Amino acid sequence: MSVYLDAANPTHRWAYREAITIDCTGGGGTIDASIVVPKDWDLFWLNVKAAGADIRVTDADGFTLLTYDLNWFNSTTRVLTIEIDNYAAPAAAMIVVWLYWGNSSAADASTVFAPAAAKTGYVAVDGPVGTVIRTSDERAGELRPKKQLAKAPADILFVTFDFSDELILRASPMADSKRIE
Repeated sequence: MSVYLDAANPTHRWAYREAITIDCTGGGGTIDASIVVPKDWDLFWLNVKAAGADIRVTDADGFTLLTYDLNWFNSTTRVLTIEIDNYAAPAAAMIVVWLYWGNSSAADASTVFAPAAAKTGYVAVDGPVGTVIRTSDERAGELRPKKQLAKAPADILFVTFDFSDELILRASPMADSKRIE
């Protein structure tokens, strides 16, 4: 997965990015989506431009800009509904698109439209809960993994696997990022 690069302004950089999950479990195809930005998300509200001109919404690839609108945007009262227009959802599933913000030089790129039968999208402002296991290479021939976790039969555990050390990086940066996976 890449990061967003504004082709018209290639020196522009977005300081922040967060995943938006859209519930398309009822069917894929071309959809509209509506996402309410949480009022208690300080990272967003304290770093977005007053009129929201720095907001961008991209496809799952992190690069392809989608058609979106900012409804009821008010940075003072922390009200914003992001709407996405005619997105070609890849499958009937939970899908991910990306929200970028935090570019003081950006001009508004939103488009006004009226969504039809919009799917609901969510921004998760929480982080991992429970145990976080950072993955690593295993030695060939070992019978037991390096990292182990034990639990009693009645226990319910939440486990997050951190694969960041396993992801391939770009050989050279694009938009000041080496992310590719």
